[in-house]
Amino acid sequence: MKFSVNAKIKKDLINRVIVLTLLAVVLIFALIYIISLNLSLGWFASNLRDTASGMAVAASGEQFDLLVDRTSEYDSVLPGDIPKYENVSDFKADISGDYSFVANSTASANGVAYELLNEVSYTDAGIPYNFLMPGSCGTITFYLRPKTEESITANLNISVNCYKRVVDGLGYSFEEVDNQVVNDLLKGHILLFTERTGTGRENYKYDGLLTTGALIYDTSQHTKCTVPGKTDCYMITLYWEWPALYSEMSPDISTTPGEKRYPAGLRTYIDQNRDYFFTANQNSNDIQDLDDGYNDADQTIGEYANIMALSVTY
Repeated sequence: MKFSVNAKIKKDLINRVIVLTLLAVVLIFALIYIISLNLSLGWFASNLRDTASGMAVAASGEQFDLLVDRTSEYDSVLPGDIPKYENVSDFKADISGDYSFVANSTASANGVAYELLNEVSYTDAGIPYNFLMPGSCGTITFYLRPKTEESITANLNISVNCYKRVVDGLGYSFEEVDNQVVNDLLKGHILLFTERTGTGRENYKYDGLLTTGALIYDTSQHTKCTVPGKTDCYMITLYWEWPALYSEMSPDISTTPGEKRYPAGLRTYIDQNRDYFFTANQNSNDIQDLDDGYNDADQTIGEYANIMALSVTY
């Protein structure tokens, strides 16, 4: 997300926080196989300022801070000390001036980088890689720590955008993709939900589709978590999935709550926003035509996106 702000607006926006989760991209299509391999990272950000990428990040809210759990997954190496996630160290170095890879809270650092959970592995030569790809799914978990004992309501806005690696002299940098078609396709291919039941990807059932990007979290409707060191926090988990094929997704949309994998609201969302799902055959009712249009959209995303970002703002 990009902002053009002056000093007054900066002061007015001091209660906003941007949380970006950067995902790896391995695009696998029914007939194209693997198109690209990239890296996966993410960050929470605080302290309103303009960054080199033109992104504004805001201070932790007056009512609460956000916290994350750290892992060492993205520092992993393969035999021969080959990084498991290509270019990850370069990308970390690129943003380390703004985002901490040590701090766990927006209360203790200007920016906090962290990692997204991807539950689906792609295996090559016996080595599992948790890249983002059509067919993958996972979670994003963070914690809300109120600064008062009273109940509060957090108005969170969820959005997805992407970044492209750009060669810059002898090196390269990452620039946000300013292409409305691509950014709209992300809204139809990276689906976000507030609820999930079942064990294992094949048995998951989702509910609470975030079609508007608005998530209202009322602490009076929830209980604090039992995670050690965060018992004064509320744990928030969002569930994401990139459906592999339209022909698999469409028949698995419920007509009654909890009947199938996806909630009934997904059908309405598709019908009202077909340009989010298909780059061709948008007006067709033929399942093969729609599959082709959906796969073409996946390929379009892959051509533009080296990194995808999930943003949570308030």
